[in-house]
Amino acid sequence: GFPQFFPSLLAYIRSVSPTLPIQPVILHSLLICIIAGRKHLILRTSEEDIHLVVKLAAKVS
Repeated sequence: GFPQFFPSLLAYIRSVSPTLPIQPVILHSLLICIIAGRKHLILRTSEEDIHLVVKLAAKVS
């Protein structure tokens, strides 16, 4: 693959929507789910990062 794909995609998302609280590991997990097709995603995170996942989930839903 193209080694700069993920960093350039992340940079593009941040430039289009700078207020979106996206983290690289969450974006990576979402892309894997999309590629896998109709799969569920369970995110596990440390207690300190729960607020980041909650903010992202609130924006998406």
